[in-house]
Amino acid sequence: MKEAVLRESKDLYQRLFENTGAATVTFGDDLMLIKCNEEFAKLSGYLKEDIEGKMKLSDFVHPADLNMMKDGYRKIGQGEKAPAVYEFRWIGKDRKTRYMLNRIAIFSDTSERISSLIDITDRIEAEKDRKQLEVKLWQAQKMQAVGTLAGGIAHDFNNILAGIIGYTELADLHLDNGSKAKECLRQVLNASERAKGLVKQILTFSRQSKQKQVPVPISPIIKEALKLLRASLSTNIEIREDIARNLGLVETDPTQIHQVLMNLCSNATHAMQAKGGILEIKLSRTEIDVTFAKQSEIRPGPYVCLAVRDKGHGILPEMLERIFDPYYTTKEDGEGTGLGLAVVYEIVKKCNGSIIVESKIEKGSTFYVYFPIVGSEKDEIIKNETELFPTGHERILLVDDNQDLVDIGKQKLEHLGYSVLATNSSKKALEFFREQPGQFDMLITDMTMPDMSGAELAEKFMRIRPDIPVVLCTGYSETLTEEKSRIMGIREYLMKPLSIIDLAKTIRRVLDNRSY
Repeated sequence: MKEAVLRESKDLYQRLFENTGAATVTFGDDLMLIKCNEEFAKLSGYLKEDIEGKMKLSDFVHPADLNMMKDGYRKIGQGEKAPAVYEFRWIGKDRKTRYMLNRIAIFSDTSERISSLIDITDRIEAEKDRKQLEVKLWQAQKMQAVGTLAGGIAHDFNNILAGIIGYTELADLHLDNGSKAKECLRQVLNASERAKGLVKQILTFSRQSKQKQVPVPISPIIKEALKLLRASLSTNIEIREDIARNLGLVETDPTQIHQVLMNLCSNATHAMQAKGGILEIKLSRTEIDVTFAKQSEIRPGPYVCLAVRDKGHGILPEMLERIFDPYYTTKEDGEGTGLGLAVVYEIVKKCNGSIIVESKIEKGSTFYVYFPIVGSEKDEIIKNETELFPTGHERILLVDDNQDLVDIGKQKLEHLGYSVLATNSSKKALEFFREQPGQFDMLITDMTMPDMSGAELAEKFMRIRPDIPVVLCTGYSETLTEEKSRIMGIREYLMKPLSIIDLAKTIRRVLDNRSY
């Protein structure tokens, strides 16, 4: 009778063990698996006979979670307070990582332990997706805030730059070629152009607006950026450069190339700031073959390769996949926004290029940036050397509410040969035009002005004289885009600050095509 009851009890245990609805296993102090049910075998990918007495529970636990699991079993075995249910990462025969909910029990009369595992991977992944969506929403809101801030400061900042660039150019016109002062002013203009480009880049990145790209030689831009970089580096970091010349032209915005190098070097120096080290920058020409092009998702052909190498702490493998994500950063608060490499990635992709990262922990990292070559650098040099300011003799009405910019604009236009009537009042400009509508060949107006905006002023001018060419200038306008201005009949839509050469070219282009 007792044997029958015992047999019935064992049968019941076996049925329960096999039909718990969970992957269940028993094991000893050494974690060797004594018995497992079919659900466990199915989950593991092995046969029961290959598991029982031959494999340990630790064989299925992610290395990073193994100590946590062992510590939990030890505490429970010693009667200490420990969670009887916990999560860990599981690795089966297919080597894929899954997430398990583990319920632990210990038989008091033996050293045997029992674990029941429930696969919660779908739940964990769903939670990850939800968190990722929350992060993306937060990032989108942050980008919107950046865009609002950028739009708010762009107009005023560009007006300030317009004054700096304008007076610098006017001073430059009165100096002899080769003078020290003239060279200093050229450096002021270069720095101002970079500042102008930074505003454009912030607007481009935050609003996804388009930025014009032109064929440019990279070597001079890299050289100029390195001059600025040296001034900002700590003394324990040494720069070693190998910048080849006459590599060819790359279709991009010069400021963006400047930003690529500065952001890559900023990250490199941050990786070495504790111990110092060597920062290597190399610029060379290379030929991309079909195999490499396919791997890098670019076209085969000639490329300029910018390599930035540091001797810092390196990048963890799991971080390499995310380093180009916006706001992803390993820096502490106050050390960076996480936007730098995201900006680099966006610039490189817009240039139809590619960026590759190689990194070893405690050995350093190297970023290789490939830009496709679109033309000969010699042709561009000849073009620049022979380019002159186009001039004219027509009559121009200039309007800007900033008196400094009125004075600068008037002097520039008169230097180019034009007759100029300039005012800081849109109302006065309209009065002048109503009195003598046939006396002017062009209106150049600012966009944001009190009393009457540039768009409103242009519309009133064109009602009086539909053929009057209008050039609209703006530090930043959210309400009137270039496309909208074209629809209105405005001939040119220019972003401040304007260089004298850009202004000269624009005026001639508009005046020489007044027939359409």
